[in-house]
Amino acid sequence: MSERLGVNVVAVDSKEAAAEGMDVLVAVTSSVEPVITGDMVEPGMHINAAGNNSWMKRELDTAAIVKADLVATDDIDQAKIECGELMRAAETGRFNWDSLERLDRIVAGVRTARTSNDDITLFESQGVAFEDIAVCGRIYELALERGIGTELG
Repeated sequence: MSERLGVNVVAVDSKEAAAEGMDVLVAVTSSVEPVITGDMVEPGMHINAAGNNSWMKRELDTAAIVKADLVATDDIDQAKIECGELMRAAETGRFNWDSLERLDRIVAGVRTARTSNDDITLFESQGVAFEDIAVCGRIYELALERGIGTELG
């Protein structure tokens, strides 16, 4: 795969070994059991969790959430009904919904994501449709400007 992808690919024996020394962990799964655990999370890491959209699914265990200095999402109300790992952590009293930050506040500079290099940050992507529509609109504009693509009629 290294040759095919043009990047260094290294096989490991476990998910824990894959996480060692990494700056970013990404989970985009439909798993009902956590694929990222608190034991895998190290100071300074950023975690993107983007596959969970049901209270029955969990990409992260509660220990990983508790370790995060900042938990952000694209839509807080949607996270309260779709983000299984945050819902479970809140139900057990280990996560407070009031601490959840909206991504737009971080992007706009209203809220600082990190106060130190050791901070652990977590982005719980809920896949808000209006974001997809905005990106698609921009891609369409760029395609028109460059005269590329195939018009479907």
